[in-house]
Amino acid sequence: MPDWKAEVRRRIASLRLPSTRESEIVEELAQDAEDRYAVLLRDGMSPADAEAHLLAGNLLFKAHRAKEALPEYETYLRLDPGGEFATQTQDMVQKIKQALAVAPKN
Repeated sequence: MPDWKAEVRRRIASLRLPSTRESEIVEELAQDAEDRYAVLLRDGMSPADAEAHLLAGNLLFKAHRAKEALPEYETYLRLDPGGEFATQTQDMVQKIKQALAVAPKN
């Protein structure tokens, strides 16, 4: 299993958060990744594909890169529309789309 805590910590290091807040975020995101990884494996995805999917989608969104994460969430829904996290993922897609609609254009 990937070391999700190390991966999350590496990806949020540039945010320079207070150590307590960083630890909270690392715990939350790592646990989320572990749970989703287990489901993807159970549903037949290869370990490499499951890891890539999670790193590309979930962590991008939570690192404030919603525009890049949206296709990953949409792919998940297309591949597993009735999956364990489908309802949460549909909600997330809607939230991302709403956020992108009101976000300033660069």
